[in-house]
Amino acid sequence: MDHVSLAQSVYDRLHQRLRSGSLRPGTRLVNRTLAAELGTSTIPVREAISRLVSEGVLDFTPGAGAFVRAPDSNELGELYDVREALEVMAAVEAARFANDHLLADLRAICQWFRQVAEAIPPGQHATRPQFDHWLECEEAFHTRLVAASHNRWLVKVVKEIRVIAQVFAAQKRAPRLLTHALAVTTVSQHDTFVTILADHDTEKAAAWMSSHIRLGRDSVINYMLMQSVLEASGTQTDA
Repeated sequence: MDHVSLAQSVYDRLHQRLRSGSLRPGTRLVNRTLAAELGTSTIPVREAISRLVSEGVLDFTPGAGAFVRAPDSNELGELYDVREALEVMAAVEAARFANDHLLADLRAICQWFRQVAEAIPPGQHATRPQFDHWLECEEAFHTRLVAASHNRWLVKVVKEIRVIAQVFAAQKRAPRLLTHALAVTTVSQHDTFVTILADHDTEKAAAWMSSHIRLGRDSVINYMLMQSVLEASGTQTDA
């Protein structure tokens, strides 16, 4: 593997740890330790960490090193605001260009959503594997939708924003956010959105996406605030 590929591989593996939440806020990233864990030299590790610092998901303190950032609710809210503006634009363009291939892809992803929803018992919330699968479905749905905008710059910027939002949200979100009732409702909402795209209704597509992003933002931020209160009171919480 050449140097560029190795550096990308290290970056991808660190990013996966950040997205999963296994690297907790405040965790110090030590080059030598990570290099030993990943079976590489410190050079690609240092480059990957520098890249993550530039993306804003790590903080770097001279003399101390790099640490996983702990974003507050205001910062996460700002990210969701940017996501809303960009993904509403993507939804409008997708509605304009919607074709049978796009609709088939999105309906297939809706079926994945439905399978997760049906696996969650009524009155209960998702398990960690179910929740992770649900998040994968969300990512697949939005990625396919944005790609349908046929705007390569929009695709690039949305991808970068979503990656940062995923890392920050992973530090606070929990399976209990996804209840059976919410999952069933969300499946129905996604089905409705696909119908909107099939009708090439750009106004409804924009309204749906705006509401969808805002609901996601409110859910994550409210959970963050609740967790902060519980942690401050010394109450045990689950992740």
